[in-house]
Amino acid sequence: MGACAAVALMFSPAAHAAEDASALTKTFLEKASMSDMFEIQSSQMALEKSENADIKQFAQQLIADHTKTSQQLKSIVAAENLDADLLADELDEKHEGILEN
Repeated sequence: MGACAAVALMFSPAAHAAEDASALTKTFLEKASMSDMFEIQSSQMALEKSENADIKQFAQQLIADHTKTSQQLKSIVAAENLDADLLADELDEKHEGILEN
């Protein structure tokens, strides 16, 4: 491929669409994994602190559901050869603060 063709490809709408999709994928993976982690940890907290059987049952269901989606995200990342670092491995300050209150 000539230099002109490479430059043209770099500035093409398709190249920008791929960059946008990549940025959206990164954002989705970060937010989805953070959400799963938060739901699991907050549900574990509900299990520890609540004496209400309905709350405990709901918390157990949330833990099961979000553990499953976390595993699915990890499988997708691996299957698509994406960077596993895109998945959250600890809560951010915002979510940590919510749990502390």
